[in-house]
Amino acid sequence: MPHATLPSTGFQAFILCGPGENLAPFNSNPKDFPKALIPIANRPMIWYPLDWCGRMGVTDIYLIASPESRPALEAALAQNPYLTQPTLPTPEIISPEDLTLTTGTAELFRFPKVQKAIKGDFIVLPCDIVCELHGSSLLETWMTLQAGLGGARSIDGVLSAEQSGRRGGLGVWYQTKDAAEGGVGVKKEETDFIATTEIAQPAVPSASGSLRPFVRDLKVSMPTAVLKDKMEEEKSLRIRHALLRKHGKVKMMTTYRDAHIYFFPHWVKDMMAENETFDNISEDVVGWWAKSTWQDGLPEKLQMGEALASKKKKVNTQLNGHLDDADDEIDLAGLSSTGVLRPAQSQSQSTNTTSSRNSPSPYASRVRILSPTSSSPSPHPQPPPITTIPPILSYLHPSHPPSHLIRRVDTVPLLLNVSLALAKLPSTSDPSNSGATSTTTPLTSFSHTHKIHPTSTTPPQMTMPQTTSLVDANVTLFSKSTIKECVIGASCVLGGEKAGVRLNRCVLMDGAVVEAGGKLDGCVLGRRCRIGADCELRDCYVQEGFVVPPGTTAKGEVLQAGVEGTDLSGDEDGDGEEEEEEEEGEMDGDEEED
Repeated sequence: MPHATLPSTGFQAFILCGPGENLAPFNSNPKDFPKALIPIANRPMIWYPLDWCGRMGVTDIYLIASPESRPALEAALAQNPYLTQPTLPTPEIISPEDLTLTTGTAELFRFPKVQKAIKGDFIVLPCDIVCELHGSSLLETWMTLQAGLGGARSIDGVLSAEQSGRRGGLGVWYQTKDAAEGGVGVKKEETDFIATTEIAQPAVPSASGSLRPFVRDLKVSMPTAVLKDKMEEEKSLRIRHALLRKHGKVKMMTTYRDAHIYFFPHWVKDMMAENETFDNISEDVVGWWAKSTWQDGLPEKLQMGEALASKKKKVNTQLNGHLDDADDEIDLAGLSSTGVLRPAQSQSQSTNTTSSRNSPSPYASRVRILSPTSSSPSPHPQPPPITTIPPILSYLHPSHPPSHLIRRVDTVPLLLNVSLALAKLPSTSDPSNSGATSTTTPLTSFSHTHKIHPTSTTPPQMTMPQTTSLVDANVTLFSKSTIKECVIGASCVLGGEKAGVRLNRCVLMDGAVVEAGGKLDGCVLGRRCRIGADCELRDCYVQEGFVVPPGTTAKGEVLQAGVEGTDLSGDEDGDGEEEEEEEEGEMDGDEEED
């Protein structure tokens, strides 16, 4: 779908292109085929965050990737038909020399190249995020709750834009337990433990469709696995009294996951630069920031005062519509039409200050007298001590329908489920979709132009419901085949002259071949792999370029070169471990002190 013509938001976006450790065996060649290019519903993974940024009007986009994967990304951005669409913004790639596959997400923001690129407020997001929720809704929520006069703070009764206010941040979390509601959740999906409190409610109820009812103030955030380790070590869940003294009602949840979508004000750049111990944005930057809003002494340890009171540069308005430094100090008092600057007193005049205080003022009572400390007022006065830490807010995306899809695709089961879910979206070229009704699936920005590409034809005596399948360009299909709920990449070959194939809930990447008589169920095939004749595979992952011998029978295995089939049964819930349930609690002040 074409992007809305939106003015520049002034935001920058930094998309983190990591190694994809949990996408084995499809991440085995990061130099030629990095994680960001692994297809989701036939589109490169990086297409989804680029499209999301473009639809919300953010065009100043940077991809942070390792030097090893940079050539492949540059080639894809110049040649891939999905990444060269005119509606898609063109990003700039940053590849610091010291960036490796093990560099932490917070650590890479301390590299000089990245620090130099940040000019104002910025968005951080991963390359594996698929987000149907329009970014403008999140941006509007952030601006309403954190930016402008609503996000500023008052110090000594004087409202002073950035220097005194210092805007907070906004992160996105989504519910993972949605499989029962037709979602794309998988068993044992990674989750986070979060503790939140209510934000101040407006006098007027929020408009229909507003995200404000789902926004809460974040107080604690950590991976659920880390919480379980601490509870096992300490044999209890320890809650600090400082949190309960400041917030008598705290809601705790363990089934939400951090989407790693963050709206950060410019000062967070300085906080990450000054804390060299920060390794991960989710655990360290956001986690410690949330704790610093209620834990005494923590802001000083994190050097947040230096970041909040950092020197401001002169405002330099760029032609693209955003400030060169979004946090420049604005002297509202100097712009006042009622403030009067009294001339500086001489040495002799200063001895009569006591009597002058008692003399009547020649100005009206509403006029505030300003006494300069020098012959000319300083454009950047020394800021007062920061007594309030700006909040980090959390948007908790609901799972109940109708709900937009938000998911990180960082494991192979999620790659399979999300791709199959996107394959069910109607095509934009189908005339029957021009008048969508309440019973039809609505078009989204993720809808393909064609469910079956015009260069791929469906032969006779073949079963393939178009409503649940997706076929890319130049696919060769043979008759007597049955294909249900599948995503088939470009240039794949399915079946043969003597017999067809039977595929159910499978994802095939570009160039995969399944020879005659093949039966596949719940499988993901890498690029240019070959499945021999009469193979029967169930819940298997096949590495790029791997050849499966004819007649092979396998279930729940990873088939890759040089490694005997790896059993995937450990990823299933058949080991007797109970599936974790959401834990919600309202804590009061009766807990024991940590």
